[in-house]
Amino acid sequence: MTSNTVDVDVTLMRNVSGTLCCDSSSLSPPSRLQAFPVDANHSEWRHRVSRLQRAYLSRLAKAIDQRGAPSSTTGGDTLSLVLFNDAFSKESGARCLDGTPSGYYIRKVASNSPNEGRWIVYLQGGGLCVEPADCLQRSKSDRGSSNKWGATRTVGTNGAEDLLSASSDNPFSDWNHVFVSYASGDTWTGTRREPTLATAGLYFAGHLTLRAVVSHLKETQGLKEATHLMLSGGSAGGIGVFNNADFFVS
Repeated sequence: MTSNTVDVDVTLMRNVSGTLCCDSSSLSPPSRLQAFPVDANHSEWRHRVSRLQRAYLSRLAKAIDQRGAPSSTTGGDTLSLVLFNDAFSKESGARCLDGTPSGYYIRKVASNSPNEGRWIVYLQGGGLCVEPADCLQRSKSDRGSSNKWGATRTVGTNGAEDLLSASSDNPFSDWNHVFVSYASGDTWTGTRREPTLATAGLYFAGHLTLRAVVSHLKETQGLKEATHLMLSGGSAGGIGVFNNADFFVS
């Protein structure tokens, strides 16, 4: 078994997840962590990054005054689908690769919860497509078409998705949770409103989808009243955090 050394920046875990937190607190997390060996399958790396991520997020939660027993959330680890209608999808440009409307999954805290104004928006990962054949194949799956999405989604079992877990082990379990499905194959950067021959008849609208999700959350779910916001993601979703950080903060 071969090994090498990796430096991990806990706030910029590009290969695992990305997290951007916005509130009035001034946070000063450690910028670098001690290097450690990684085996060929990266299992030790992923295990240690997961521990480091949990430790940092626990500190982050305390820093923004997350204290006391978790408030009740609805649905356990299950989030419910909000699928955009055709009119909103056309107006906002929020489409999957195959042109079907995009959307998101959500679990809100109970009404009048002390954390009613605290939100986590999580961007799903899943690589990207480059060649037309790959993108066309992707458009036939749940990573390219909302026709493949279920009415609910269970989260909290895959790396950075733990942020959306309703478990008491998660310091953010009593926040509003939003899972944005990744169906654009563009690391959340695309702004394609109409398909062309050059795009193999496909839409690449990852950035437009995130903009639409934020707009819809503000207009229909109470995001306008948010006091704390966190944008997070895993894999390609982690890259999407950095690609959309300026927009999200604005």
